[in-house]
Amino acid sequence: MSGLGWGALLLAGLGVTVFGVTIWRGRRLARFADDVALLAERVQRHREVHAYIGGIAALVAGLGCIFFVERRQAVYALPMIVVAVFGMGWATALGDVPLMRALQRDDAPLRSVLMDMLRYFVAFWAFTMVLLIWPYVVHATDTRAAIVGFAGLVVWAMTGSVGRILGAQPLPKGSLRDRLTDVEAQAHCEPPRCGDFGRASGGSANALAIPIGSRRSVLFTRRLLASLEVEETAALYAHELAHLEEGGAVSARRMWVLSSVAVILATFGVSLAEWLRPGWGRLFVVAWPLFAGALVLPLLLGSKHRESVCDRRAVEMCGDGTALARALVRVHELNFLPRRMASAAERSSTHPSLARRLRDIGEASGQAAPEPSPFELVLESEGARVALRESRMCWRGVGVDWDRGYEDVVELRVRIRGGRPVLRAVPKEGEACELDVPTASASALQAALDRVDARLGYR
Repeated sequence: MSGLGWGALLLAGLGVTVFGVTIWRGRRLARFADDVALLAERVQRHREVHAYIGGIAALVAGLGCIFFVERRQAVYALPMIVVAVFGMGWATALGDVPLMRALQRDDAPLRSVLMDMLRYFVAFWAFTMVLLIWPYVVHATDTRAAIVGFAGLVVWAMTGSVGRILGAQPLPKGSLRDRLTDVEAQAHCEPPRCGDFGRASGGSANALAIPIGSRRSVLFTRRLLASLEVEETAALYAHELAHLEEGGAVSARRMWVLSSVAVILATFGVSLAEWLRPGWGRLFVVAWPLFAGALVLPLLLGSKHRESVCDRRAVEMCGDGTALARALVRVHELNFLPRRMASAAERSSTHPSLARRLRDIGEASGQAAPEPSPFELVLESEGARVALRESRMCWRGVGVDWDRGYEDVVELRVRIRGGRPVLRAVPKEGEACELDVPTASASALQAALDRVDARLGYR
């Protein structure tokens, strides 16, 4: 067997292992399906662990490919690493199917579930994957055939075919469509195509603004539409319209230009580098993932800022900040996303935490923070004592003794550690503190955190 064959065998073996481990851990997590107070945190921890597992497996597979591949085939080790990354992602996603179907009570046929996953991947990730490996394909095949093949892919990607790939259908006429038309009248952009896709019984619950194509579009998943009231859907639609407004033609043009540059470099870069200097073609192929990353990165920069801007603009368009807040809460519930995030994770995330967004939406709506009503929740564990009150919190324990207002705390959330809930607090000055929380107190604790979220001193 050749070196590439051994590398492919290693990749397949690791993929099967990741798939099996994901199914096993998912079955353990499914036992907590009725633990509503902590379900989002448990699912989030499950995702984090499998991101680590998948990343390590992809790294091992990549190093294995480099080790097995023969010297004359060394240039093909990098595309195998790319395939390894996407392959481990697929192994994790497929392994999570039984868990998500159990949590969502999804009774759709397995074939429909897998087809929806494949459509989503082709619509949003296939272009990136092919782009990353294309120079290696060009290097190994006839250049003219490669150019023709990739030209077809470019036309497919740049003509707004995302909706067709997803199987999206226009929203039917009715009260919802009429309300969305009212929202469009407040927008500063051309009304987009509006449609829905996916299954009402399961899958992702999301709304997407697609800025490319002859006419831009906003798509809702059917599961989300089935779970929202008309005003909540209108508020989310206003948010997506704000994305089209905020980026508008400039964002679409930038995406088109960067994608076109990447296509040209992926197809002609090897020949151009070899023409400039013999031997540079192989160097270009090796360095291509860095070039591609440099081209894609500008599309991601500032995305968190855009979410906050679009939330404020959505309040202006729909005139109902509470409807937007309810819609976002429902989106997080349907996708098993916790309200609160680690401060470090939030700084690197494309979206702010729900807690921060709810606070900002309240401010944009002109709603003053309500006067805190008196309450007290006391938690004790292993010699430590935490008291949460309406405007302050107190933490007493071994080496810890402080009493602060919430504005002096930058992170206050529940996380899962070793299968058990833990309260984590990070003050502006001082060390992070953690306290084991009795499962019976988790619901009361989450309710208390909901009351004080808006008062935290977020960084």
